[in-house]
Amino acid sequence: MKKTRLATAAMAALTVLTAAGLTTACDVQQAVDCARLSLAITGNVNDIQQAVNDNDPDAFEAATDELQANIDELHGMEDAEVQEVGDSVADAADTLQVDAEGTVQVDLQPITDAAGQLTEVCS
Repeated sequence: MKKTRLATAAMAALTVLTAAGLTTACDVQQAVDCARLSLAITGNVNDIQQAVNDNDPDAFEAATDELQANIDELHGMEDAEVQEVGDSVADAADTLQVDAEGTVQVDLQPITDAAGQLTEVCS
C-alpha cells in the first residue's frame, strides 16, 4: 500500500513537472512569436512611411495589407497584455487607413507609438 501511494505521488509530481515544462516551452514560443510580429509590424510601419513619403498609393495599400495580416496574427495570441497593445495597433491602423482614404493628412505618430508599445510588451 505504501508503494502504491509513493508511486502515485511520484507520478503526480512527474505530471506537474512535465506540465510546467510544457507551459514554459509554450511561453517561450509565444515570446518568440510576439517578438517576430513586433519586428514585422515595425517593418510595416516603415514601409507605410516610405509609401507616404513617395506618395505611392500601391505601396501604401500593400504595406497596410501586410500590417493587417500581422495584426490578425497578433490577435491570435493568448497574452492579455499583447492583446491590449494589439488593439491599440489595430485602432491606429484603422485611423491611418481612414486618413489615407480621406483628405486628411496621414499622421503616422499613433501607429509608430503603438508599434513601440508592442516592442516593449514583447521584449
